Amino acid sequence: MSARISRLLLAATAVAGAALAVGLVVALSRTSPPPTVLPVDLVRDLLGYAMPPELTTARLASLWRLDLFFALLTLAGTAGYAAGVVRLRRRGDSWPLGRSIAWAVGLVLIVVLTQSGIATYAPVLFSMHMIQHMGLASWRRSSWSWAPR
Repeated sequence: MSARISRLLLAATAVAGAALAVGLVVALSRTSPPPTVLPVDLVRDLLGYAMPPELTTARLASLWRLDLFFALLTLAGTAGYAAGVVRLRRRGDSWPLGRSIAWAVGLVLIVVLTQSGIATYAPVLFSMHMIQHMGLASWRRSSWSWAPR
């Protein structure tokens, strides 16, 4: 094969490749874009539930949502603590009632802060988020430290 034929073959291949690319661009520019599926409710897609109504005290107390993780965690904490207290009593040791009450208050705070209206509004309102955050981080822990020794 001579050098001239090689150059002609290379040029023909380049022109064919360019023509194919131009044809592909033209074909793609004339097809309609896929239909855009808009979410019916963006808040529902982000939160997993509809936007809660305007915040009132009654709604804060009544809009409870079951959070299975924290419900099971609380039940496990209750069962474990009760089993420990029963074991101590059977062994003949006493356990201060104040500690049991403090433990129960802490568990009630976990349930209230993770399943009540506070938890419903926490992803939407920063104030509710901070009440939930500080409650879980501080109030619950401090309720367990209030117990008499």
